[in-house]
Amino acid sequence: MPFDVVSALATAVGCLVSVTLLLAVSQQLWQLRWAATRDKACKLPIPKGSMGFPLVGETCHWLLQGSYFQSSRREKYGPVFKTHLLGRPLVRVTGAENVRKILMGEHSLVSTEWPRSTRMLLGPNTVANSIGDIHRHKRKNTDWQLISTRRVFCPGSAT
Repeated sequence: MPFDVVSALATAVGCLVSVTLLLAVSQQLWQLRWAATRDKACKLPIPKGSMGFPLVGETCHWLLQGSYFQSSRREKYGPVFKTHLLGRPLVRVTGAENVRKILMGEHSLVSTEWPRSTRMLLGPNTVANSIGDIHRHKRKNTDWQLISTRRVFCPGSAT
């Protein structure tokens, strides 16, 4: 009987150590993945922050902490930090000056992108999925089509 208790205790400790090592190794591989997949052509530094646990990132922290998550990361890493939420890596930017810089430099400093599922639903050739000159050209054509449609179908409009 004492042998069974010692054996069970040894098994439990062994399992605990194995799980701890597995988590530590997976965390290191996760960090290595993000370092290895970085765009080598970009010489700008990556913002400080944490990518969290493999696959889930910091989603659990975000769900549990609520609005405190943003402020705690801002205090820890500054007004610009990286994180991994809902399966997607992202950079959070706070502060009027930083946000202004990004909005004024849209498509030169950063690019926006719809989630993959939304892009699939909208289709590859929509205005929403276009960037830069292609977007401007499609938007201009859409505007002219709307104006010419209004002339045809709206009674009382100038022709």
